[in-house]
Amino acid sequence: FFFFFQAEDGIRDFCLSRGLGDVYKRQEEGSAEIARYSFPTGMPAVHVRVTNEKHSDYFFHAHKSYVCPLVGETQKKIKDTDFFRNYSRAVLTEISPPLAEVLNSERNALGVEDIHPAGLTLRRVKRIYDGYKVNSFHKARIPPLPRKLLKRLHEIQFFYVYHVKYGDHFIKRATVSELFREMHELIVGRLLHQTVSHKLLLYSAHDSNLEGFLSLLLSIEELRSSPDFLPPFGSMISMEIHKREEAVQTDDWMDAYYVKFLFNKRLLRIKMCDEKEECPLGKLLHFLEKNQLPNLAELCHSHKVSHNPHVKKFSCPAEGC
Repeated sequence: FFFFFQAEDGIRDFCLSRGLGDVYKRQEEGSAEIARYSFPTGMPAVHVRVTNEKHSDYFFHAHKSYVCPLVGETQKKIKDTDFFRNYSRAVLTEISPPLAEVLNSERNALGVEDIHPAGLTLRRVKRIYDGYKVNSFHKARIPPLPRKLLKRLHEIQFFYVYHVKYGDHFIKRATVSELFREMHELIVGRLLHQTVSHKLLLYSAHDSNLEGFLSLLLSIEELRSSPDFLPPFGSMISMEIHKREEAVQTDDWMDAYYVKFLFNKRLLRIKMCDEKEECPLGKLLHFLEKNQLPNLAELCHSHKVSHNPHVKKFSCPAEGC
């Protein structure tokens, strides 16, 4: 039983001509082809969900403030902390002049407009770095950025993603709530009730969805341990559910199964599983249940920040966040 969570389906277009509508169209066409695969019995083996840009899409876009206003309010509260202001001021003072110099001299090749150091924000720096990574992924002929500058851009993006964008537990839960609800139903439906015939489950979404997933699966220390935990374009999280070969003497059906998580083929040590590579299915199902938010749509529009951002508790190491 396998789940696959694919970012951008590996086909996001070159930034100078993004054509995202074409990306989504190709995702739908490719997913329809995959979904035709069946077991020998003729039952469909694949369950597919493809991202779209609907304003009511809580499945793939709950991390967007236009879908869930409470997410935007919570992020604003994070940005209002002294921690964020001090970090932002220090980093932008350091990086804005060299970044503006490089971008303004090569803006046509890089596909960015003329910028001024005073107009840069952390969010804009992140978007510039995103665009650079997209174009590099497509092996576009773009001027290389200095290694030291690239390292600093990566640190800034890490800070923005895991300390601001997903800097509060409510945001993390809102991002994955509907996904986790469906995962729980499919797992129990197949393994316990035998009502689900699918064996492969494919979710074709965004790198943002993978970031939200990773922010819950891994500790901030583990996320910081590798540059790969800022998902490169075309990244994938896969989850495998295995049945134990040895007999399990227990009345709990879940004890017969264990789970493995992989990120771009790298086996993950999940914090909910005591940093072990094999996770008991029972712990996974409890994790999926615990992180669902009932009445998500109603909560998103309640305009009540119900969780205090904990970003102010974080501290940056000497080499940067």
